[in-house]
Amino acid sequence: MESAHKGTGERRQPGARAGPKTVAIDSPPPAPTTLPHLRSSARQASRYDTGRLATERELVTDLIVKVLINAAALWVAVQVLPDDLLAFNFGGDWWKLLAVALIFALVNSYLRPIVKTLAFPISLMTLGLVAFVINAAMLLLTAFLSGQLDLGFRVGDFPPDVTIDTLVGAVVGALVISLVSTVVSVALAPRRLL
Repeated sequence: MESAHKGTGERRQPGARAGPKTVAIDSPPPAPTTLPHLRSSARQASRYDTGRLATERELVTDLIVKVLINAAALWVAVQVLPDDLLAFNFGGDWWKLLAVALIFALVNSYLRPIVKTLAFPISLMTLGLVAFVINAAMLLLTAFLSGQLDLGFRVGDFPPDVTIDTLVGAVVGALVISLVSTVVSVALAPRRLL
């Protein structure tokens, strides 16, 4: 036996309750059929697209800031450390410094988190000291890739030879680069500390 719902002409089963309608908060409202509402809906849809573009712009801006911070940190490390530990013969070509900084930023952004995740058990056993080895390995990978592109960045005798100067240069260079990039990052974004 079905009963008519008041005012709508809908039929429901006996004992069935009419529940409240649910509307998703994050989704844009459905497109109405009248013309003024269509204009409003188009404005709302463009607002959602603008948010996505702002996120993409933020990602590009963050990458550019990372590259510039890495360039400054690499330049300081090359100036502070002796040539037998860390050398970069970029001459007057600042684009080479920016290219090596871009390689270093990409290596640190994409490969370093994977390596840190895989090395997590070792990190627990060594109380985090393996992070120095990971940073040194990322610097050696940057030196290898810049050697393939003939950019002039070397860590010790690497590439092509791995010597004790290479290992010491990688660890000390990674330490200097980490310190400088941390100081510059904090100086550029003091609100992150609060």
